[in-house]
Amino acid sequence: MIYNKKLRKNTDVRLSSYCRKNTDARPSSYCRKNIDVRPSSYCRKNIDVRPSLYCRKNTDVRLSSYCRKNTDVRPSLYCRKNTDVRPSLYCRKNTDVRPSSYCRKNTDVRPSCRKNTDVRPSSYCRKNNVRRAYCSKNTDVRPSSYCRKNTDVRQSSYCRKNTDLRQSSYCRKNTDVT
Repeated sequence: MIYNKKLRKNTDVRLSSYCRKNTDARPSSYCRKNIDVRPSSYCRKNIDVRPSLYCRKNTDVRLSSYCRKNTDVRPSLYCRKNTDVRPSLYCRKNTDVRPSSYCRKNTDVRPSCRKNTDVRPSSYCRKNNVRRAYCSKNTDVRPSSYCRKNTDVRQSSYCRKNTDLRQSSYCRKNTDVT
């Protein structure tokens, strides 16, 4: 494992321990500035990556744990800056998405998600108080409604910029029609 090898600058690899800024020296561990990497992980400058997880700059990924700076990634998922993707629980900066909803920055690829919104099963749009069937800009659309500014592609639906075409539903710019 990497924690038994010589580490690069700005890396920390320990067994189930956390790294503090600039200094932390526990048995069989090495700590550098602002980095913590667990066993079976690969560490790079300002990056923490653990088994089956890949994380970019300014992110922290651990099994069953939450990422730090605006990022959370669970096993078998990929994490990028300001993006959170987890099994049956997905969120993004300024966004909370519950089961069966996936959220990415300015992009919704699965049931119900929008920028700056909170999406839960059978929930209603928040901002602008939009109800079940129709949603406007910066709102939340429930399952079976998929539309978001810039792009939404899921299953047998195809989306162009600012337009959502899904099954027998058509969506125009900033509007969701189920």
